[in-house]
Amino acid sequence: MNLLDKLKGGDLRSIGRSDEVVEVILETPQLFGEVIEGIFSDDSIVRMRSADAAEKASRRKHELLLPYKICLFDASDISQKEVQWHIAQMFSYLNLTSEETKKVFDILIRYIETSNSNIVKVNSLQTLTNLALK
Repeated sequence: MNLLDKLKGGDLRSIGRSDEVVEVILETPQLFGEVIEGIFSDDSIVRMRSADAAEKASRRKHELLLPYKICLFDASDISQKEVQWHIAQMFSYLNLTSEETKKVFDILIRYIETSNSNIVKVNSLQTLTNLALK
């Protein structure tokens, strides 16, 4: 069973087995790419849980995100609110160039202006604050 199989099933109100997947990733970091791929899944539950697992693992080990910075920028276009709130959080874990910081700023402002999710808005504002403090 691969990691994404562990993230299937149920509904969007549950994180399912994503915490279990986080522990597997922390023990075997080369598997992190699987959950990044899951963020682009056709299955909204897998997308949400993949974003949740990626955020939780990268919160504990920021370096996991280094090879996936471009993927995060691509994932920022996903309109699913559960993905957006985790993407907003992960942006704060990255070391960004000034050009990348501007791009993240634009993404987060777009989230704030267009999202109907307070969680997306709060996480975006928090990341904007973190970027300003850097």
